[in-house]
Amino acid sequence: MKHKYYKEIQKKYYEKTKEEKKKKVYANKLKRTYNFSIEEYNILLKEQNYSCRICKTTEPTETKTRFCIDHCHTTGKVRGLLCNKCNAGIGMFNDNPDLLVSAISYLKETS
Repeated sequence: MKHKYYKEIQKKYYEKTKEEKKKKVYANKLKRTYNFSIEEYNILLKEQNYSCRICKTTEPTETKTRFCIDHCHTTGKVRGLLCNKCNAGIGMFNDNPDLLVSAISYLKETS
């Protein structure tokens, strides 16, 4: 019976602390991956009016609640916050402005 009692306590503690733990894990990932703090993320998000830097949507993705951190793969510098679709789109063009300009010309010519 003690085992069941302790399991219930653990379950309640987990439920009580899981959101806080998720926030800490995300903050650590930002710092480790981009040398970017959660405070900097929130400032940038506010500066972008809580929307994607490219398409201006306020919905980061269909399943997630945070925007992607767009960064230069050469310097590591954070450029902005993007929705998943815009982040994937520029990634598919290898962050190459010349390819994006060519894609724009193509769309204009064929529309």
